[in-house]
Amino acid sequence: MPKADKQLTDAANFEDDRSFIGQRIHPGTDHNCRYLRGDDVKPMRQAIYARDGGRCTLKLKCDGSRVLPFDGEVWERWHLEHEIGGLGLQRCFCEENLRGACFSCHQIKDGRQPCWTNRAERGA
Repeated sequence: MPKADKQLTDAANFEDDRSFIGQRIHPGTDHNCRYLRGDDVKPMRQAIYARDGGRCTLKLKCDGSRVLPFDGEVWERWHLEHEIGGLGLQRCFCEENLRGACFSCHQIKDGRQPCWTNRAERGA
């Protein structure tokens, strides 16, 4: 688990008490890694959405040409994807570690399958 830099975290004025700036320097940069939770994620999500033009940058199943909505149903909207993920030290919310993805490409990259179906598919 990453360790917080108390001084930098206090100065960041995060909304969520679980967010913090770590002691780890992001590889290839001179800044500390950011670990965000709750309301602190949305501003970063908005910044990456703007940077990537609302498009999928993974292009594993799509061609990345379609602008995806920022919000909406999980299988239709734009996803914030961690280039290096997991649940440890590398899953930071630094701009260098984040990119946009569509639902299908995000699933392929992370090797996950949904454990639910949409309402239309299950007849609800």
